[in-house]
Amino acid sequence: MKKYGDLQHELEENGLYEIDSKIKSILFGLGFDEEDLNKRCNEFSGGWVMRIHLAKLLLASPEILLLDEPTNHLDLEARNWLEDFIRSYMGAVILVSHDRFFLDATVNRVGELFASDFKVYKGNYSKFERLRQEYIDNIYKSAKEYDEKVEKHTKFIEKFRYKATKASQVQSRIKMLDKIEKPIIPPKKKRITFEFPNSKESGLKVIEVKDFAKQYDEKIVFMDVDFTIERGQRIAVCGKNGCGKTTLLKCLSDVVDHDMGEIEFGYNVKKNYYAQEPTELLSLENTLYDELYQNANFTQGENLRNLLGAFLFSNDDIYKKVKVLSGGERARLALAKMLLVPSNLLIMDEPTNHLDLESKDILLDALKKYRGTIIFVSHDRYFVENLANRVFNFHDGEMQVFNGSYKDFLKKVEY
Repeated sequence: MKKYGDLQHELEENGLYEIDSKIKSILFGLGFDEEDLNKRCNEFSGGWVMRIHLAKLLLASPEILLLDEPTNHLDLEARNWLEDFIRSYMGAVILVSHDRFFLDATVNRVGELFASDFKVYKGNYSKFERLRQEYIDNIYKSAKEYDEKVEKHTKFIEKFRYKATKASQVQSRIKMLDKIEKPIIPPKKKRITFEFPNSKESGLKVIEVKDFAKQYDEKIVFMDVDFTIERGQRIAVCGKNGCGKTTLLKCLSDVVDHDMGEIEFGYNVKKNYYAQEPTELLSLENTLYDELYQNANFTQGENLRNLLGAFLFSNDDIYKKVKVLSGGERARLALAKMLLVPSNLLIMDEPTNHLDLESKDILLDALKKYRGTIIFVSHDRYFVENLANRVFNFHDGEMQVFNGSYKDFLKKVEY
């Protein structure tokens, strides 16, 4: 009986009787529903399978939690839940992420691998950016001081090298030169630079949708959707994965047909579409140059090399085939293609996917300067908060319209 009691105590200590509630808590937090719990794993799509792997890892509660891009495939609600989970996690967490808001909310140290060196900074990502800039500024300051000292000693040595009365001083300066440590200057990062070209201004009403509906086989994606979009609005389309965000954007872009309802575009609307997976809009067998050339008009042809260079494709890169590019490179190429088509309506599905933090910031700046209308889906909260002035939110099969920023939207909703 004592052994039995000891085993019972050990099982309790290891949380055996709490395991069911813990499993549900993690799965629900990551966006699964009650009806999903009894499904087989092979019934889920790739993105949901990645969530299952993440759930298993979180449930294991290791002393050191290693997470590589944990927010990939997560919608905003699931990301917000994961932020809270990591903040309250009792063990150590080491993660890689290109989500600025997520990093600011979860980390208290940032390690950067740059120029063959690894340096750790205390604080969240925003503080890291400040400290890193101070560090780089100090390096350049030290480099300038080094150059001034070297120049001063070198002039003295050259001037008095052959003067016997100065021989000991010359030798002293030579030794001083040998002892001065030259600071290692990190190479400057190349930056993407671009702006979205604007076409002639559209009318005030850009899109009007009435009784909009779409279904695949027996599954109704959305029904009875009504909204009007006006010139200059920047609309974030939000909701859980699978609720119809991408389908809505594809319908608005004429990539897929809607089943019911009306869609009317306003006067002089010129739209440009960015797909969730850039490969959808790229010909894999083309070279980078040919991919742009086939979309360019006569006057743009001579500037294609410069355009590719602005997106960090240089020299022989332009003769690479699209199929050998990484996800980030394909995303940059798809963005470059958009710059060949002046527009006043951008429809963008997950434009920050595959982009690093610096590229996301440059894209955000370019979109802020854009004078037209923007409809976009993004699971990057920093990006959404800094761009959207209106929110379309899918919830329980309905689309809710909120005027204001994403922060305003969060204050109004209670799920």
